[in-house]
Amino acid sequence: MKLAGIVLAGGQSRRFGSDKALEPYKNSTFLEHSLKNLKAVTEVVAVIGRTDYSAENVQFIGDHAKYKGMGPLAGLYTAMKEVQAEWYLVLACDMPLIDQDILAALLSGINEKQPAVIPVIDGKYHPLCAMYHCTVLPEIERLLDLKELKMMTLLDQLNPVYLNESNFKNSGRFANMNRREDLMILGEQSHKKSNPGMG
Repeated sequence: MKLAGIVLAGGQSRRFGSDKALEPYKNSTFLEHSLKNLKAVTEVVAVIGRTDYSAENVQFIGDHAKYKGMGPLAGLYTAMKEVQAEWYLVLACDMPLIDQDILAALLSGINEKQPAVIPVIDGKYHPLCAMYHCTVLPEIERLLDLKELKMMTLLDQLNPVYLNESNFKNSGRFANMNRREDLMILGEQSHKKSNPGMG
């Protein structure tokens, strides 16, 4: 099974107010954290949506021209067209708390009859920290052509494996940094274990 790690980094970061991928975090950046964790569990790693950056043993691929600017679904399409693999472990660059334990749990959710593995934490779906099989490419292309760009629309077509809180050691790590005030969560994580009811 060839496994590719894909960082989606093509967002405009409008709500965040600056380039999320390059936001400093623990002597590194959000993007570098994503790359480090994906490299630990996958054979090949690529960043989709930007070509203005470089890192060792990482491909940087701009959005496919046909669907440029059409969001994460287009990023997933680009990854599957440009990076050869059977499974794609996809991670949005604005989820810096995702660690190798979570990625390993996603990998363990793979089964051959269902073409995606999606975490559902506290009732919230996380299609941008998930696994997709190469066979979903035609469905992604169909939805892009229809301008149906919501990731949930894709999930409705796929019958994925859904993983919940019980599958992960620390489900509090599924936090998106959409706005600058969300960065407060990064400092709170160290206290979560002593008081898991918080947050």
